[in-house]
Amino acid sequence: MVGCLVLVAVLGAVGCGILVWVWTLDHLRLPALDRTPRVATICDVAEWPNPDDQAEANTRIVGVEYVAGDGRSYRATLADLIHCSWIDEFTVGSRWQIYAFRAPDLAESVVFLTEVHDDVWRSGYCLDGVRLPGRRD
Repeated sequence: MVGCLVLVAVLGAVGCGILVWVWTLDHLRLPALDRTPRVATICDVAEWPNPDDQAEANTRIVGVEYVAGDGRSYRATLADLIHCSWIDEFTVGSRWQIYAFRAPDLAESVVFLTEVHDDVWRSGYCLDGVRLPGRRD
């Protein structure tokens, strides 16, 4: 009898833990974007030093400079993982439309290509440097 109660308690705790985990994943959202298109200039294109997966191995890290809503110039990385078949378009000095985060403390983290560039092939997104609300490291 005691063994059954312990089993029920353990299963209940695990079930509650799973529900909390699923709710947390569902409610984590990226910080708000400033939906004002900005012009970014490519300042660097580099290979991943230690690619974690095939997506990183087939893409490049693209560094940009842009002027944010506060009028200051920032350097950031494209969150868009540009596929190697498109990387020749991303030459140093070329200009692309981007969105940046509203939060000033994320101005030098990552930026995103706008919908104007939907034809560009991507292999995913890299959000290094962006802390999601409620995330604890």
